[in-house]
Amino acid sequence: MNQNTYNIYCDESSIENCQNKYMIIGALFMKRELRDELKNKIKDLKKKYGYRGEIKWNKTSKKLLPLYKEIIDLFIDYGQDVLQYHCIKIDRFKIKYKIYHNNDIEEGFYKFYYQLLKNKFKDNCSYYLFLDYKPTKSKKRVVVLEHYLKYRISNYSNSKIKSVQAQHSDKNVLIQIADLFTGAVNFEVNSVDKISESKKELIKYLAEKIKKENLQFCSTLSETKFNIFCIDLK
Repeated sequence: MNQNTYNIYCDESSIENCQNKYMIIGALFMKRELRDELKNKIKDLKKKYGYRGEIKWNKTSKKLLPLYKEIIDLFIDYGQDVLQYHCIKIDRFKIKYKIYHNNDIEEGFYKFYYQLLKNKFKDNCSYYLFLDYKPTKSKKRVVVLEHYLKYRISNYSNSKIKSVQAQHSDKNVLIQIADLFTGAVNFEVNSVDKISESKKELIKYLAEKIKKENLQFCSTLSETKFNIFCIDLK
């Protein structure tokens, strides 16, 4: 297998919740050769804690906290060259849908997906993208996104987008990990009221593991393991 082949697993949070100031779109980047190993390790952790359900931020509870912490540890244990998480934070009240997105919220959402991914490509690499399935008015949204990503990657020598597909998260445990991290960032940056103590503890644990005081930060270009890009919509 090409050593420079990557899988990208994407998820989003606060897209429909118009009360929250920020939308978060996130992606787990990993070397494709790591896929089965990581899935098996997550399977073993779930078995250790006797959990058969889906890993989701919204399911964070006192019972699941030890499992979720070990999943964070697992993410940290891998080097940033093989496993990374990136997300963008978008101020929804600054989005000019009428000017830039044909007054179409759905179109704007997929354009922000493009913004998340477009600067993460490298030379001599191949990419497989897996988006969390989202019902859309237009069945061509994923196809159009793939078209623009392939156009973008043409700027990189010997690199290709192999496929872009939407999958239900309950069928893909690695999309679930993207959900866990994206949900944590969302709750932190939106200061969600009535957040459970378990969620507060998990956010604190994740921040400590990535050597941050909290998840209310904007990453520098040199940060690659866990990156929060604060997109400027002036």
